Parts: sequence; structure tokens; C-alpha cells
Amino acid sequence: MSAQELMKFCFQVECLYENDEISYHTLHHLLKDGIGRFSGRRPLNVSAQSILRQSDSVHGQITRDVIQAVGRMGRTFLKNPAVYLFTTEKTLYNLDLACLNDRVLSPEMEALRKARTDLDNRETCIDRTHNEAERKATRGNTYILRMLNVDWTEETMALWKALRQTVLQYPRAGVDVLKGNPIIRTYYIPLPQDRHCYFYGQKGDFSEVMLSFVQDKIQFAANLPEGLSPSTVSEEDARLAQILSYPGLKEHFIHHGWATEFGTDPYIMSPVLFQNIYKGALGEVTGKFILEKELGLTLREIEDPEKFELFDFAADGDVFFDFKHWKRNMQVEERPIRTKLLNKLDCVGGKRAFIVNLFSDGVS
Repeated sequence: MSAQELMKFCFQVECLYENDEISYHTLHHLLKDGIGRFSGRRPLNVSAQSILRQSDSVHGQITRDVIQAVGRMGRTFLKNPAVYLFTTEKTLYNLDLACLNDRVLSPEMEALRKARTDLDNRETCIDRTHNEAERKATRGNTYILRMLNVDWTEETMALWKALRQTVLQYPRAGVDVLKGNPIIRTYYIPLPQDRHCYFYGQKGDFSEVMLSFVQDKIQFAANLPEGLSPSTVSEEDARLAQILSYPGLKEHFIHHGWATEFGTDPYIMSPVLFQNIYKGALGEVTGKFILEKELGLTLREIEDPEKFELFDFAADGDVFFDFKHWKRNMQVEERPIRTKLLNKLDCVGGKRAFIVNLFSDGVS
């Protein structure tokens, strides 16, 4: 394989991924295969190559080549009255009936179409919905990291706030909302309306995400690669009902237009939005409401781009607050957290900081 052929192959498999014909996992192995063939040192991944051959685009290319070959054979004034075509069962199975049905075909191509139709239905169904969901889940992480790894500006701060407002307002969203909101259209994934949750496994801090919409959690866990454990995206995992049981908080959510339940709309947050954005936003708005009500504090949002997102809120006296939505069994090492906190406190010129988790020993 030459360098030019490698570039073409990488471009082609990336297009298949963007077209939701292959998963990120398959894309990863195919790119390794391409680089391995270029260097001449790597055996091909059999599973990835099989999935590649079953993709709609590959079947479409084979169908196009067959149509062209049969067409060239038929373009003559000296055509025999009886034409015999010799083919293989493999070629017939690779013909894409979606490209042939309801089209005006030559008699020879029509015969091939009929022969393919008469074969047993061995078509491989590509789960485009699942591939789309995993692609959006992985891309959402890239979007968030890109925002966090650059200097904040008023524009990016506004985009970040819009993202948090969107997930608070629409943990699940309908088609009309999807069409009018680019965040939901790009980073929400389809979920059957009779499902109240789905499961995911991730590695590399959401650099690769695996999803399950139909398996139960035990089945999904059994199929995950070693070292990964399943997590859940659901109203229950967010503990929304428990949060809203605090007096006055549900009315506060309603006043701001934030959802008080997930509902059953057909689109839901991708895992990275749920875990890193929605839970964080829940912690912020809930913690602010409780401390202002219980202690009479006034917590201000941080608007200075140099200090934005280092802490959640500031109070008089150069005091800063960070609210967490950690699970009750969450364990962190004190020394690294303390060091990171003190570094952030120096960056904002603060005198004191409080890290507040909403949940402790099962009590919110």
C-alpha cells in the first residue's frame, strides 16, 4: 500500500464512520489495519474487515461496478439473442437491492436482481441508530474538551452557559425541539420512548463510548472490554426526584424553566453531557439555592474570563464555592484534590474555598 492509497483508505473509512455505517471501535481497527499494511508489519483485524465488507457503501460500490460491467456487455449491435451470465453467489449477496429495486434495468441486470431476490435473505442489518448514538457521544466529549482547553472569551462563556441551560431544560427532547436547537441536534441521541434509561461504558474520559439500549445492565457489563464497568443515564441516576424533594426547589426549577422530570421524548443527552454537564449543572443550581436559603448567602456567578469555571460561584470576602454531584460512595485522594484546589484559589486571588457535595451518607 502506497502513502497515497493509505490516505485514500483513511478518508474512506472516516466517511463510513461519519455516515454511521461503522462504529468508532471498527474505525479504530480499520485505521490500524491501513497503517499496518502500509508498514507491512501488521495482520488484518478479521472482524473489522468483515464489518467493512458488509457496509452499505461497499455493497453500493459493488452494485455500481456490476451495473457498469453488464451495461458495457450489452452496448452492441451484434448482441446474441440468448445471453448467459456467469456469476458467484458471493457477488449476488453483495448486490444492494435498495439500489436496484424500482429502477429501469437492462434484461441482464434484471435477471441478476431477480436471482439476488430469490436467494435467502442474508442481508446484514447495520444498526445506524446505534452507530449514530455512539458517534455523537464521542463527539460531544471532543466539543467539551475543546471549550475547556482554550482561554475563555465572552463568546465561549455564552456557549458554555447555553449548553448548561439546554441540558437543565431538556434532559430529553422532542423532534420539534431537536430541529430548532443545534446543541440537541448535534449531541443528543435517540432513545425509544418506552425506555427510561440506557447504559454506557467509556474509556479515556469519554474518548470512546460504548452504548446499550436493549440489554440489561448485567448483560451489557458482560460484553464490555476488560476494565470497563457500565454506567447509567437516567432520571434515577441523576437523583432528580431526591434533589427536588428539598422544600421550594421544585418551584425554583419550574420558575426557571428547568425540567422536573425526564419524560419520554425520543432524544436524550449523550453520556458525556449527562455525566459532565447535566450533573454538574444540577449541583450548581441546587447548591446555590440551598446555601442562599439556609445561610442567607449571596452567591454570584463568575463573569471574569480569567476566573471562569475555576469555581462555580463567588461570595463577598474573596470566598469561592464549588458544588459537586458525587455519588455517595465516591472516594478521592485528599492530597491531589487539596493541591488542585489551592492552585485554583491562587489563580482567582481567593482567600477561602468550599467544596460542597450534595449527597452524604444517603441524605441530600
